[in-house]
Parts: sequence; structure tokens; C-alpha cells
Amino acid sequence: MKVNIVVSTLMGVSVILNAAIALVGPFFPPEAEKKGVDLKTVGYIFSAYPSAFVIVSLVMPTVLHFINQRAVFIISAVIYAASVAGFGSIIFMDKNLMVYLGLSFRILQGSSNAALYTTTYSIFSTQYEGGDFMKINSVFKGTIGGGLLIGLLVGTVLYIIGGYFLPFLVYSVIMLLCIPFVARIIPAKPMEQESNTKNERNIDGDIELGESNHSSGIQTLGMKSETGSKFKIVNNSRINPFKLVWRLLSNKIILKCLILSVVDMVLLNFAPAILSKRLSELNVDKKLYGLFFALPFIFPVVSALIVVKVMEKIDSQILLCIGKLLMGVAFLLIGPSYYWGFQENIWVMLAGISLLGFSASFAVIPLMPMIMTEIKEKFVKNTQNYINTASSLYNSAFGLGSIIGPLLGAHLNSYFGFRVCTDILSNFSVFLLIILIVTGNFWKILGYVRKLFAKKSEEDQGRLSVGSTASIQPETVETPF
Repeated sequence: MKVNIVVSTLMGVSVILNAAIALVGPFFPPEAEKKGVDLKTVGYIFSAYPSAFVIVSLVMPTVLHFINQRAVFIISAVIYAASVAGFGSIIFMDKNLMVYLGLSFRILQGSSNAALYTTTYSIFSTQYEGGDFMKINSVFKGTIGGGLLIGLLVGTVLYIIGGYFLPFLVYSVIMLLCIPFVARIIPAKPMEQESNTKNERNIDGDIELGESNHSSGIQTLGMKSETGSKFKIVNNSRINPFKLVWRLLSNKIILKCLILSVVDMVLLNFAPAILSKRLSELNVDKKLYGLFFALPFIFPVVSALIVVKVMEKIDSQILLCIGKLLMGVAFLLIGPSYYWGFQENIWVMLAGISLLGFSASFAVIPLMPMIMTEIKEKFVKNTQNYINTASSLYNSAFGLGSIIGPLLGAHLNSYFGFRVCTDILSNFSVFLLIILIVTGNFWKILGYVRKLFAKKSEEDQGRLSVGSTASIQPETVETPF
């Protein structure tokens, strides 16, 4: 798997994007509380970002048909940088204006980020296939965790130096400075590779007058002149996007992956709106908030590297089960669990958050490659259209989960308290694990365990065979024959 300059640039942009995203969780709730903004309203502000992300992700495949991806990328990056700085400036507003502007800037952030991520996945899909796509997707997910980690660590230092506004301003300026370089690297055409391949096939096939390619919706008229030159008239008819969505959602594996994407993001995003309040209840210094938000993001990077190493040997369905099991244990520690009688301890809580981050790669990384593999196996015609639409649905599923997560966390926390809330989420994770096992993963897990024991048995038999040969060999030499 080779990583070219385009992919490297996209990963660098991902680091900067997520560095800016990471600032909101630890620093905004305490500032909003000072202005008298209640916790539920904070939850709505958090959810404005993924709400816009979902809506824009759904329309991005259509946008990319009319606007080249370089222009989309640059415009989105400028909007994102401006909205990050704007969200930092709301600290200077009164309560009502803070809420309205906070919602507006979060909507702009979510919209621009959706455009950036949809374009990124579209580029990846044209350059990598199969196992290589899964590896590059794992590395890309690692950049998300790395960006969140860097954002929180550097953001905490900037917060201590200059207060709430400075971290947002710095990351906004960095993003703006990177745009001219990115503009020269990102290719203009989203489906350039596939278009070139089709043109080559048309030329090699020497298509005659009236021959049509019904599978792709393109009709080509070819005529040869006396000099042997060929003229082509191409009539493109795009597939109805609603039909693309319906066909994708009718596939059981793709639908399952999208549902799991929503659920995983609900579980992974329940905490941002309520964790700061929980730390305040435990009398943690506000200067250390960034540390507690940052440390867990080390572990998704580590687990992403593990997933990259084992995903070719272990079935993706088994990796999903491992992710759900780790999530269930993590939520018990985050509380710490009320029903299991764990004592309140900030270090146990931190260990739980770290384990939740570690579980994220197992639960999330296999999903997109599973979708891409299914598309390339089942949707041979118009593959790139299906890939762009699937990327949009995938981003929308993640955004929907990110909407539900903070709202669910805020409401469960207000009704049951933080510790009971995490117990509920732990039980739900275990419930999902049981469903995954019952609906087909049981036999894959059992088969994998059998292979391990069979391999060990063969190794043991091999050792015994070598030992028996060694013991018999001297007797054979001493025979009178």
C-alpha cells in the first residue's frame, strides 16, 4: 500500500480539523455555565454540528456532480476556519447571543466538515481497493484520534496562556494558512480515474455506430473517417440518487453497517456535554479538563494500529464483537458502576474512558471497508456512483449518532445521574454484543476458535512426529540389515 502526496495531504487536513473539534468538549461547557446556559441547551449546541453534518452529507454526491472537488474542498475549508474562530468569539457575547451564535457556528462547522469528509472518502475509493482501502481507512481513523489528542494537548496550553478564545483563533489561522498548499494538491475531478478507464475501454473496444453501454447509462456513437480517426458523441444519463440509496439500504450487510455506525457514535459521543460537569462534581481542576479529554484519544490510535495488523487474519465481524465487549466493560469503569458498587475514583473513570477510546477502532474501522467490499461485489455497474452515495450515507450515519449521543447523554444524566447513565450504556453494549453473536457471528467466532485449536494440535503432532523419528532412528541404524 503506497501513500501518495494527495492522501498524505488529506490526512494532514484531518488532523487539523479534529484538533479544532476537540476544543469544544472541555472548554465550552464551563464558559456556558458561567453565562447561565443550562446543560440541555449545551447538549443542543453540541448536536447542531452533527445535525448539519447529516444533512449536507446526503446532498454532497449531487453537489460533486456539478462542482469539482477541489473547489468544494477549498470553500469548505475556508468556512470551517471562519466558523472555528467565530465559535471562540462567542465568549464575549451575552447569554442569548452566545446560544444563537453558538448554534450557527456549529452548523457551519458541521456542514463544511461533511463536505470535506465526503470528498476525502471519494478520493480514497478511487485510489485503493479491498485490503488496501481498509488499511488506509484505519490510518485515516488514526489521524482523527491523533488530531483530537493534539488539539486537546496544545489547546490546553493555549487555554492556560490566553483563555477560551486563543485556542480557537490559533487553529483557525493554521487552517487558513494550509489552504493555498492544499489547493495545489487536491485533484479537481472526483472520478477522474474511473473516467479515464472507461475512455480507454471505449477506444480499445472500437465501438461502432449505435452501440450502447446500458450498464452505465452512457450511449456512445462512433464513426471512422477515411484516415481512421474516431469521433464519439457521449450522452450521460445519471442514475436517480433515490434509487441508489434504496438499493444500498436494501443490502443487508450495508444496512447493518450503517445502523452500527449510528449506534457506535451514540455510545462514543454521550459524554462531551456532561463530562465537564462530572469532573466539576469531583472537584477536578479546570486546567486539567483538557488532559482528561485528551488522554483517551491516544488509545484509538494504538488500537487502530492493532486493527490494521490483525484485520487480514481475523474476520471483520469478530472485530466488531470485540469492540462491543470492550465498550461494555469501559462504561462500567467510567461511572464507576453504581449497580456493581464501585467506589468513585477519578483514575478508574479515566481508565474507563481510555478503554472506550481503545474499543472505538474495533467497533468503527471495519464498517466502511465492509460497505466498500459489498458494493464492489454486488454493484458491478456504476460502482463509483454507489461508492459516492455510500460514503454520504456513512457520514450521515455517523452524524446522526453524534446528534443522538450528546442529547441522550444529557437527558439520561438529568434523569438518572452520571453513574446510572453509564450502567445503562454498558448493558446496552452487552445487548448489542449478544445480537451480533446470535445473528451470525457465533459460527464465525466458533470457526475461528476451532482453527486456533486445530493449528495448535497440528503443531503438537508435528513435534511428536519429530520426536518419534529421532528416537527410532538409532535403532534402525543398529539392525543387521
